[in-house]
This record gives sequence, C-alpha cells and structure tokens, in this order.
Amino acid sequence: MRNNINSKNSTKDNCSNPIFRREALRLCGFGAVAAAGMLPVTSSSAGPRRTAPRTVVLDSRFAPLPNTLGEGVQEFVDALQRRSRLKVSYASPSFGTGILNAVNAGQIDMGIDILVLQKSGIPALDDVLRLYGESIPFGPNVECYLEWLTHGGGLDQLKHIMVHEYGYHRCLEVVPVVANAAQSAGMSKIDLTKENYSTGFLMRTFGFGQQAMQRAYPQMSFIGAVGGSVANIIAGFKGELSGDNCPEDGLIFGTCELQAAEFVTPCIDSNLIYSAGIAATGVQYYYTTPWQSPATISFLFYRTDRFSPSELAAIRSSQIANVRDSRQRLQKKNSACLRDLRVVYGQELRQLPDDVLADLENGSHEILQEESADNEDFAKVLNSLQKGFSSEWHFDKARR
Repeated sequence: MRNNINSKNSTKDNCSNPIFRREALRLCGFGAVAAAGMLPVTSSSAGPRRTAPRTVVLDSRFAPLPNTLGEGVQEFVDALQRRSRLKVSYASPSFGTGILNAVNAGQIDMGIDILVLQKSGIPALDDVLRLYGESIPFGPNVECYLEWLTHGGGLDQLKHIMVHEYGYHRCLEVVPVVANAAQSAGMSKIDLTKENYSTGFLMRTFGFGQQAMQRAYPQMSFIGAVGGSVANIIAGFKGELSGDNCPEDGLIFGTCELQAAEFVTPCIDSNLIYSAGIAATGVQYYYTTPWQSPATISFLFYRTDRFSPSELAAIRSSQIANVRDSRQRLQKKNSACLRDLRVVYGQELRQLPDDVLADLENGSHEILQEESADNEDFAKVLNSLQKGFSSEWHFDKARR
C-alpha cells in the first residue's frame, strides 16, 4: 500500500464489502442501483437506521454561487431534501481543494467538486485524479465519458486505486452528480491562428490543455489556473493584471494583458466574465471548439457508513436523476447563451482552424504518453478511457 492516507480504516468500519460492489456498478454504475425501475438497493455498508429529520453538511465551491455548476449542485440538494428527511447545509468556509479528503475523514458528510480540482496530498494519485471530472484533450464526449465511468470500469478503477493503494476509506463513494457540457476553446481579442499561436501571446487555460498548447507552441505564455480566476481573467483582459499572476516575460510597466482565455462553457463565460464588460476591452471572438475538455463532470463524495439505508436510497436516486437532468438543462441553456454572446455582447462565434487542432492533438498525445510512462496507475486508467472513445452509448437510453 502506497502513502496510506488513512491507515486506521482497514477493518473496523461498517463497510462489509471492500470490493466496491462491481455488479451494482455494472447496472448503470451510480452506486448500488437496481436495473428495474431505477430503484435503489439497500447496501450492507449503510449506517444505522434513522427516522428523525437531521442536518448534514455538504461542501461545494460551486454552490450557492450563481453559475450553471452551482445550479447543478443546488438541484441535487433540492431533490435530496424532497426525497428524504435530510436537511442540507453548506460548509463554511469550504475545504476547497481538500473537500474529498474531508469527506473521507468524516469531517463533513458530503462534497461535490470536479475531481481534477481536488488535491489528495499524494502527487501520484493527484495525477490519476486529473483523468476524472474533465475529459482529456480530444477525448470522449459527455455521453461516452459517462459510459466509461459507469460501464467501462472508470469508477471501479478509481475506487481500487484510492482504497487498496492509498488507504482511503472503503465506504467512500465517488460518483457523477452533474454532467456539464463540453468546454469551449474560449474568448479572444485576436484571431487564434497558427501564426499567432506560433508567435505567442498571453492566455488563460488549464490542465492537460495548457500542457498540450505549450508543447505545440513553445512561445505561448499563461497565467495558469491558480492565477486564472474570474477576477484575474477580467483584470487580464483590461490590462490590469499584475504581480505573481503575470509571467515575467509578459510584464509591461508592471502589468500584463490577456489576449485570450479558455474558462468553461458559454453560460458560465457569459454570466461571470462577459457580464463584467470584457467586450469593451477588445474581446471580439468566441471559439466554441471543445478540444480541451469535451466533457466536464462534477462528482459527489460521501461515505455509506454515515447514512441509513433509506438515506442512501434517496442520495442515489437524487444523484442519478441529477446527472440526466443537468445534462439536458445545460445543453438547452448553452444554446441560448451562445445566442446571447453573439447578440448581446457582439461576439463572432468561431471554430479553431484545422492546422491548430492538428498541432494541439500531437502535443496532447506527447504529454499523455509522458505522464503514462511516469505513473503506472495513470497509464492503466488512460488506456481504459481511450478504449471507449468509439462507443455510441447514450446515458438516457440506459434509463429505459
């Protein structure tokens, strides 16, 4: 066992089956769920029976913020409170990048986040978590990514790695709860041509996409994800970003100016960034190409030994319904938000050119291969994920 995060959880808990219920996962994956009628199965790992109402604490950095990711969290909470006698309160302050570990340790009852944003404190495990929550560049779309998680072994592998290699609690469940749309290539002041990428400019982007872009175009510079908050993106487009958030070669009189930024989806970009007036700074193009993350999934974390059978049934049924409902809702909203970007903010909607995409795909392949060579678990999960790319499975069809 490597770098055991919780060496005391080996036997004395209520989780009688440490092998994460493979058959239940096979039946559409989202915890222990029966195929017929989507009815939850009572788990032997459930905690004591409870009948009185009680309050549980959920931690999410996206709620109750006014953006589409926050709405998905709140809709899950609303559904859970309708289906159970649980009352949900939000953790304050948030554990931030430590939500997963806080749930594992029993400090809070539930958490919701994109796994790639969580930090376990174990670098090798953090590398594996980067494959969860956001699809890899040029990877599977939302439907195929969900299939891989639930039918293709994605959740099985994650549980095995976390529990058996790093000592996470055997009752810890990590399951999809919000299925977001693909991430757009983002907003820009300049044409995102191969010539401009090759010359280099300052951009905000994140994750494997940033690494792939840096590999394909070494002259590019970035403010990074930590420096790439909403406030810093806005300041960057206004030419007012300063200090450690600016790369040294991008400073002009102590400040730097963003030329482009990839953030999330049309609705979030519109609601949180364009609404601050960035179009007036010269931002004129919105690139919709979903090359960097064709799928974004928020995960629910909870421990089954902290809930009664009826509470677990409510959690699981709410979570399954929320995956389906959030996917449908966000698809409709993003279509409307793209129209607003064009009509309200005067943006020209574009796609990245083919020669740029070819360079980015080559860069992505190199980066992923290098990561695989350094981390056996990463290589196994990536290989499993890549096998499912050609599938035409659809989440809604599995509900029928």
